[in-house]
Amino acid sequence: MNTETTINAAVLTSDEPVAIEEVMTETATVADHGIGFTPEGLEWSLPIMGKGMLGIFIVTTIIVTVTVVLNKVTAPRKPKEKKDKNSK
Repeated sequence: MNTETTINAAVLTSDEPVAIEEVMTETATVADHGIGFTPEGLEWSLPIMGKGMLGIFIVTTIIVTVTVVLNKVTAPRKPKEKKDKNSK
């Protein structure tokens, strides 16, 4: 099977019985679609993955910051203790 093999939709969707050999020769394999590990693919995907991880880090930081600020703003106020002039 060469790398330019494509899926023949007519063979896969026909109502007539089809020999398995015919289907196997008409369907593309995983290698035909370029799925798998290649160093070039890794070089291409690392910047995309890095941007995604950076986005997750930024959103998490924003959520934590908003949570801390809301906890400080909405915390019950402690009554101020009055100090006596006579007590030290």
